[in-house]
Amino acid sequence: MRKRYRIALAVLLVAVAGVIAWELLRLREPLYQGKALTVWLTPQRYSGTFDAWQAQVRKADEAVLRIGSKAVPALLRMLQAKDSALKVSLINLARRQHIIRIEYTSAAEWHHRARHGFEVLGAQGKSAVPALIDIANQNISRTSELDAIDALGFIGPSAEQAVPSLLRWATNADSEMRCNAILALGKIHSDPDRVVLALTNALQDSYVPARIDALIALQHFGPDAKLAVPALLEFLKSDNTTRSIDALKAIDPEAAAKAGVK
Repeated sequence: MRKRYRIALAVLLVAVAGVIAWELLRLREPLYQGKALTVWLTPQRYSGTFDAWQAQVRKADEAVLRIGSKAVPALLRMLQAKDSALKVSLINLARRQHIIRIEYTSAAEWHHRARHGFEVLGAQGKSAVPALIDIANQNISRTSELDAIDALGFIGPSAEQAVPSLLRWATNADSEMRCNAILALGKIHSDPDRVVLALTNALQDSYVPARIDALIALQHFGPDAKLAVPALLEFLKSDNTTRSIDALKAIDPEAAAKAGVK
């Protein structure tokens, strides 16, 4: 009996806390067509035909675009969401019962939704750059850090201010952080004198995905990455793949032709 009582109490606490948190977030976020930003960012459930589902996804992304830069404060709050140890314990306890269904969105899921929001906004999210750099340095959680770095890349050239931080993260011990930072540097496409050298060094990374991401990032720089041509020619000797060939051709078509790359 006591066990059932504890579970019921946990369910009540989680439900109340969830409702309060949800309402507080919604009170501070912009609307489009009467729906809050977080509603539009909630992943569309697959139903009906694939084309119909795709149409729903496009509609949601269009709504985020319409909201525009007004979405930035809410997206930043979402990226800073935390799951306390008490909250996680209550959720786990509540899930042991099957009487009341608990709708719970984890902090990591909020981070991913914010990341997608910045992906949709692109350059419209440029006002968030200083805060995104700060969030990536706050050690809130791994997903918060990684998604903040991704967001900087999605903003593109307007996130030039983040280049020094991204260069530091591109050599981090965390392989996934290195990958995210490398890709972001390519998308931002700024300060080629420093960035291309870092990306060229990344071609020697011990982590294979990081090397692939370095190729992608260098390709973004195109002719501005000619400093990397000797390293790319050497790289081709051991990795003669479409990705490395395309990177060389985008950067220096003449060097690619001389190397017999087609």
